[in-house]
Amino acid sequence: MAPPSAPTAASFVAYSEADMALRGALTTPGTARPLAILDLGGGSVAAFHA
Repeated sequence: MAPPSAPTAASFVAYSEADMALRGALTTPGTARPLAILDLGGGSVAAFHA
């Protein structure tokens, strides 16, 4: 198996997107734990890596 490559700009975009989604989900009024958060992919970022 090849070693992981260095993070790219696209990696940071995907991370920031996920971070904002998690913070939004956890701070939305009316939500309570337990709470399921589904990561359904990075959208256009996933296509960028292909």
